[in-house]
This record gives sequence, structure tokens and C-alpha cells, in this order.
Amino acid sequence: MDFNLIDYPNTNLSDADLASYISEFRRDNPDVGEAMAVGFIRARGYRVARARVRRALRSHDQHLGGQASQGGVHTLLQDQIPYGMLV
Repeated sequence: MDFNLIDYPNTNLSDADLASYISEFRRDNPDVGEAMAVGFIRARGYRVARARVRRALRSHDQHLGGQASQGGVHTLLQDQIPYGMLV
């Protein structure tokens, strides 16, 4: 049986390499969150835990003097959309 599963041959990504990928990701996508960052890294053949990517994003954002976004677009829009209409 073939399930078309993706094989990630590179599961060991150093913190320095992860920071480099996060810097590249943030340069091109400053307002995008962790789910997209995980996809960005997986597209390069690495399997990285979402929590590790989240820490790297926060570290990167703090080094720039800003704060990491807290929930992306959903958080930005939640005060503008009536409760119960959020998906």
C-alpha cells in the first residue's frame, strides 16, 4: 500500500541553521506566523518541531526589537468580527 508519505531525510537541523532559515523567512514574510514558517522549513527538506520553530521566531523577533505576533491575522481580526463568526 502506498500512502504518498513525505520522507524527510534531514531531521537534524542545527540551531544556527534554523535561525538562518527563520531570518530568510521573516525577511520575505514579516507578517506570517509559525505554521507558514514550519512549511517554509519543511519545503527545504527538514522536519522540525513546531515548538522549536516558534521559539526561533520569537528569538528572531526579539533580536529585532519587536515582539512576536500573538496569533497572526486571527488575533488582529477577532475584535472586528462578532463572536461566533470566527472559523
